[in-house]
Amino acid sequence: MERFNAIVIDDETSIRHNIVNLIRNHCPQIDVVGSAGNAEEGRRLIKKYSVDFIFLDIMMPNEDGFQFLETIKKDDYGLIFITAYNEHAFGH
Repeated sequence: MERFNAIVIDDETSIRHNIVNLIRNHCPQIDVVGSAGNAEEGRRLIKKYSVDFIFLDIMMPNEDGFQFLETIKKDDYGLIFITAYNEHAFGH
């Protein structure tokens, strides 16, 4: 089975931990190599690890998910947005 590395970036600690646990419990092929509470920490993780997927919160203080994306190298990442806001959810 092919393995993938992922990071989770979300400013809310409990949500970040829940996402990490969901991935670990339901996606055995994905290794969560790190999690970050803000965009700057997320950039450090991307530099430190070979990342295949980024689970990214849209609404974060100081720098939101869209601003974060403008600052990172456009590698071949899979991107999964995390949001509690209906206006950013698909199907709304």
